[in-house]
This record gives sequence, C-alpha cells and structure tokens, in this order.
Amino acid sequence: MPHKINEELRKKMFTAIVEAIAKTSAPAPEDREAYGDTLIIPVAEACDAMIDVMAGFLESRLDAVKPSDLREISKTVAVTLRARMLAIRARREDTGGSGLPVMAIRAN
Repeated sequence: MPHKINEELRKKMFTAIVEAIAKTSAPAPEDREAYGDTLIIPVAEACDAMIDVMAGFLESRLDAVKPSDLREISKTVAVTLRARMLAIRARREDTGGSGLPVMAIRAN
C-alpha cells in the first residue's frame, strides 16, 4: 500500500525549499542595485540541486536493493513529475497565464 502523503507537511517542505532557493539565489549586496526588486532564479541549477536531493533520499530507501527497484522508483518519479507539470500547465491555461523561461519572484 502506498504511503499516504501528509499534505500539511508537504506544503511546509515545499515552502522551505522555495525559500531556500530564493535565499541562495539572491544577488550579493553590491549587485542588488543592478537587479532592483527582481530575484532571478537560476532554474537549471535549482532543478539539478533538487534532483541531487531526490536521488539521495530515494536511493537510500531500505526496500530499494536491486537495480530494478531503482528503475521502478525513477519511473514513478518521472510519471509523477510529468503529471504535476501538466496540472500546472492546465491551471495556467485556465487562468490565462504563461510560462516563463526563468522563474522571477518580485518583492511585495
């Protein structure tokens, strides 16, 4: 039986991850004038770092002992990632939004 996800904990983790990426992406104080109130997230580096974290967590599962176990885990991750990306795209189409080549977060 699959593990039931604790949604409250998942949301807290999501927020913490996004905040950590934003914090580490912030320009040095001497460079802030050039960027104004826009924070540019280096998407390739952020995604690569998250993949490293996921790989470390998933590889260490005690029930993943054979190469076929790792293949099954990576297949599940790929299917889940694709489904969530499609859900984001559908939400964006419903709201008239558009995707960005880089994620930018503006200060309030």
